[in-house]
Amino acid sequence: MSHLIKYIYGGLTPFYPFINVIRYFGKYNPTQEINFFLSFDCDYSKDVSHLDSLLLMLNKYKIKASFACVGYFIEKYPTAHRSILNAGHEILNHSFTHPRNQEINPDIDFEDLSLDEQEKEIKATQDLCRTVLDYSPIGFRLPHFGNVKNINYDSLFKILKQNQIRYDSSLLHFLRFPDKKNNSLIFRDSKTGIIEFSITTCPYHPFTAFDSYHIFRSKRIIYRFGKCRKNLTKTFKKMIKLNRKTMGEINIYLDPMDVCNHPEYESIFEQISSDSRIKFSTYRDYFSNLINA
Repeated sequence: MSHLIKYIYGGLTPFYPFINVIRYFGKYNPTQEINFFLSFDCDYSKDVSHLDSLLLMLNKYKIKASFACVGYFIEKYPTAHRSILNAGHEILNHSFTHPRNQEINPDIDFEDLSLDEQEKEIKATQDLCRTVLDYSPIGFRLPHFGNVKNINYDSLFKILKQNQIRYDSSLLHFLRFPDKKNNSLIFRDSKTGIIEFSITTCPYHPFTAFDSYHIFRSKRIIYRFGKCRKNLTKTFKKMIKLNRKTMGEINIYLDPMDVCNHPEYESIFEQISSDSRIKFSTYRDYFSNLINA
């Protein structure tokens, strides 16, 4: 059903400005605290090459983040990935070859793999992290999750549990509202205990993940000429204001290569880190109590 909803909403792209109005009916609470989860998809060589600069920026503003990393690049650049952990951040399992990655695995999607092949992708990265980094990821993110339409989440969650992974961040928040009372981004699968933490959507494109790819590099006209492309700072502020009306969490992901190449980001990090009502955390730190419950 969630996939059908996504297809229907995707067809409503021209009506985004009208659909978006509905999201602002909530009462704005300027004092509401926001739990802000910042993550980075580190899945190309260019992302890895920008890690040093990005880590310095995050350290400057005392922001802890989660990094979704690909086994292939961890094996190729172990020192760069150790620096993530040494700086106090966490690493998520982002598969071993990141299917449909134009640099290393361009010819197949993750959803086209058999369940055994999907598990091999996940297990290979788990094993590599233990061997090379002396670290066991307990979080996961699907490759190209925004375009993965036919994933069986029941089967995926079973694979994650078998590999000692405790939470996942691969769904867009409009696909599942398990807690309709407060519209939380977080739900716990009753069968496996896996925690799913959905990604926050863009304030201008309510059925699209708030990510740096669609802001900077997507070729779709709706994004190339959308408001979010004109003023990144304004888009961040709008996203935060929207979430003060609807929920207490913001969960976004960005690409290191985009952040380090765009001068607005440091100003944004400075502004949001100075707001005492915004609390930064890694998934691992925040979910530690739930995991042990």
